[in-house]
Amino acid sequence: MKWEVHNVFPKPESIKIICDLFNIPLEYFHDYYKVYYYSPNEIIRQWKIKNNFNYGEVTKLLNISHSGFARLLSGKISLSYEMYLKFKELEVF
Repeated sequence: MKWEVHNVFPKPESIKIICDLFNIPLEYFHDYYKVYYYSPNEIIRQWKIKNNFNYGEVTKLLNISHSGFARLLSGKISLSYEMYLKFKELEVF
């Protein structure tokens, strides 16, 4: 597929439509899509609590702003592929 060669990932919404249409699991394309649709903010919140991290510690680990992390947890912004990779490195997903 073209995105594999160029390391570009289609929008999650497009993959969801394909998966629903052909009745295939989201992770068929990549685990990112499965995580994207199954409450990543809750998984991240539980990881933060389990590790007893405060916002400052998490933002330093991820190299993001406090407000960016807060918006991710609240669901105001969606999990990007780049952020997914950071969390994957930290074994959140």
